[in-house]
Amino acid sequence: MLYHLTIVMGGAALGGAARYLISTLAMHKLGITFPYGTLIVNLLGCFIIGLFTAVAFDHFNFSPQIRLFVLAGFLGGLTTFSSFCYETIGLFQAGNINFALGNIALNTFIGLIAVRLGTYIARIIFF
Repeated sequence: MLYHLTIVMGGAALGGAARYLISTLAMHKLGITFPYGTLIVNLLGCFIIGLFTAVAFDHFNFSPQIRLFVLAGFLGGLTTFSSFCYETIGLFQAGNINFALGNIALNTFIGLIAVRLGTYIARIIFF
């Protein structure tokens, strides 16, 4: 159990650092009127999970430890549902209804497309 926890913690540290860097860069480059950083990390995480699972399960059969590191650790640290919800509520409370609804739509629908796109690209490359 401690071994698996250590694997998850290692991945989460890297994912969390990546989230911080991406979110900070997005804030400086794109501004603060919309939570671009959260959108970017969530969509990137969706794409990576689609790509990784297709490769890990269908082609390379990665070890359970690698899957745990990437899926529960790195992607768990990278993506953030709680920030998405908090920022969306903030947009609603500030009266930015269109931004709030856009945030919901973009994270949800484009997230689903990103998972599918990642899977599709993995299959093109590896199969």
